[in-house]
Amino acid sequence: GFGGPPPDEMAGEFELVNTGSATPTDGCLPLIGFTPGRIAFMDRGTCEVGLKALNAENAGASAAVIANDRDGTVLVLMGAGVDGGAVTIPVVALGEDDGNLIRPELPGVSAVMRVNERLGVHA
Repeated sequence: GFGGPPPDEMAGEFELVNTGSATPTDGCLPLIGFTPGRIAFMDRGTCEVGLKALNAENAGASAAVIANDRDGTVLVLMGAGVDGGAVTIPVVALGEDDGNLIRPELPGVSAVMRVNERLGVHA
């Protein structure tokens, strides 16, 4: 319920985020050295998803993908939190299994993500 609407198809190169913190890939702090125009790939962590997405947008990301810490059989809704209303880029979540397949291949992964509508939820 926040960010720009995900297009039916989103293409680009993923870049694993770095905040320079003890948990650098969670996106909970401003991103360091992010390449503008890429899709920010980050891990679910302890901060609100809206903050993660806003940090990605402020670094120039074209979209944000958040890898969940639960497998794809568990639907976890992303709440906007305090900062989500300021986010204009598309924000999508992946299950843990998909995140674990992509993360080790970064950098250098270009992908086309297709969003399917199921029961009123983009999945």
